[in-house]
Amino acid sequence: MVIEQKENKMADAVAPEIFIGLCGAVGTDMDVVRSELERNLAPLGIRAIHVKASELIAEAKGVPEVVGENERIKAYMKSGNAIREDLGKGDGVARLAVARIRKEREKLTRSETDPSPDTAYIINSLKHPDEYEMLSRLYGDAFLMISVYEARESRHKNLCQKIARSNLVHDSDTYKSEASELIDLDQDDAEALGQSVRDVFPLGDVFLEIGPLFPRQMKRAVSLFMGAPFITPNIDEYGMFHAHSVAVRSADLSRQVGAVISTKCGDVLAMGCNEVPRVGGGAYWEDYEGEIEDRRDFKIGYDSTSAIKKELISEIVDEFKKAKGWLPAAYQKRDTSEIADELISKNGPVSLSGKRISSILEYGRIVHAEMSALMDAARRGEAVESQTLYCTTFPCHMCARHIISAGIDRVVYVEPYPKSLAKRLYPREISLDGDGSADQSAVQFEPFVGIAPKRFMAWFKSGNRKDSLGFALANQPQISARKIALQDADRTSDEASVVASLDIYKKKNPKPKSKQQANRGKKNGAKS
Repeated sequence: MVIEQKENKMADAVAPEIFIGLCGAVGTDMDVVRSELERNLAPLGIRAIHVKASELIAEAKGVPEVVGENERIKAYMKSGNAIREDLGKGDGVARLAVARIRKEREKLTRSETDPSPDTAYIINSLKHPDEYEMLSRLYGDAFLMISVYEARESRHKNLCQKIARSNLVHDSDTYKSEASELIDLDQDDAEALGQSVRDVFPLGDVFLEIGPLFPRQMKRAVSLFMGAPFITPNIDEYGMFHAHSVAVRSADLSRQVGAVISTKCGDVLAMGCNEVPRVGGGAYWEDYEGEIEDRRDFKIGYDSTSAIKKELISEIVDEFKKAKGWLPAAYQKRDTSEIADELISKNGPVSLSGKRISSILEYGRIVHAEMSALMDAARRGEAVESQTLYCTTFPCHMCARHIISAGIDRVVYVEPYPKSLAKRLYPREISLDGDGSADQSAVQFEPFVGIAPKRFMAWFKSGNRKDSLGFALANQPQISARKIALQDADRTSDEASVVASLDIYKKKNPKPKSKQQANRGKKNGAKS
């Protein structure tokens, strides 16, 4: 028997301020995301305050009037980048959001330093990892970010249609290249402090997917972090949590990656992380207590990939030196090793940083996490055909070929990996991002949807689930049992420090005139 609650929200519970950032790639309808979030907060008595980044950018920097949705979006991207450059901070736009939050709070409480209970500030949207990091430090457990995925093909179609309408053109296919350009810019702008959705998206606390199940996903997420007692992990959340936990075993010098192979029912078959292999099977552990010499990379003292990459570049430079006229005279006389270091550096006049030669993978000593999991299964005789592989990072092309060969039929990942050429090398064997080029039987590579592994323990840990008579509570949000904003902290003084840098910025960048002010100026000029 379940005891029915007369009201959805607790009459004796007041929710402190909460701060929710949204993140989604260009072409995703973030207004739909925001409205669905607000719809789920409203029954709890929580008012939603919308803090829209594009409005803040226009107010702070100004955005030129242009024709066409694609040009409008690019203008906002450029102005947002300019704000970050002017402030010298990747979180520049988020600082504007904090300033707006203080103004909105003042409207509610008559003071920008008096918190407004039962209020959620929705920041739409975050475009740089520094924004997430700053807001997390500032608001602690009162802040969370919802990352929303929509397939590239769907976003591309949305953008084509919007661009066509804005240009009064009927055929949306006319603007395919413009839509693709926007998507690429949004993912990773070449500017030093340019927006990079690709880097901020995987930092999310909740991952949702636009589609028929989106309303249900949003309701479940809100119910969970607002205290509903009987929301438990699904199979994907359980699998990704294990992948995340095994990742932290790695002592790799570059990144920690974890992988888990699971049955369709959620039973874990094998796991692995990116680590140096050990004689006898598996990889090195921390606690061999002197029985086996620890030969991990940090013990040796360098990354073999970086060392061999420099050797490769040095070989090329030496060949150029041998051929007369291939190198400027100044370089001809310099030490080859010094030139190689300059080419590898991001700051040299000619840089190979970010180029394909800087992305070589095959010279590392570590076994990649996916391969480690496959070897773990093989070593113990576990069949992996038709099973699911959960990986914290998108598999590289070397692991992808073994995943396909092993018979894995589904791969779920959180973090993208730009170096991977998996889809390029196996276009028909891998189905990715809703594309139609793959075979029907292709291995499905899917972004993770659910509660982020970093929130797994805190959010799914149970609280009180029954009343004094032993009857189960209703599975509804209970503000008094919420999983967020548990720290009773005054953050307003920290907010003041964050927005202080904006005063200097405003002096250097006077507020742009509105259209009405500009028109009045023209009229006054004409009269004089």
